[in-house]
Amino acid sequence: MAHVVNLAAWDAWSWGGALWCGRAEDGFLWCSAASGVMAQAVFSVIALFASARLRQSTRFNYFWTTHHLGLLLYLILLLHGRDFWKWLVGPILGYMLDRYHRRTNAFFSARVVSTAYVGQDVIQVRQ
Repeated sequence: MAHVVNLAAWDAWSWGGALWCGRAEDGFLWCSAASGVMAQAVFSVIALFASARLRQSTRFNYFWTTHHLGLLLYLILLLHGRDFWKWLVGPILGYMLDRYHRRTNAFFSARVVSTAYVGQDVIQVRQ
């Protein structure tokens, strides 16, 4: 929101200039104002569906689905600032390590001792 306040206070601001994309001296493509507004919109959707009330309701799939918009957010932020890739490396490495850990530990054997219906759509499994 600080960017929006700064943009509103900037005297030279115009819709044409804000939505224009161009290349900097080093050839980097930038669309700072437009990509900033898009990033804020995508992040707001993610944050809205991340509320505890929604996650703990029967609408958990909305939370799960909208969090995949994080990939779109990263792509938008790559256009937003030329140094964003430095902030992206850590989360990408963390995600890759998590996926590797899940894949290598996904399969294990367990001996099922008993099963019982506990409630509606709930089954208790004992090892």
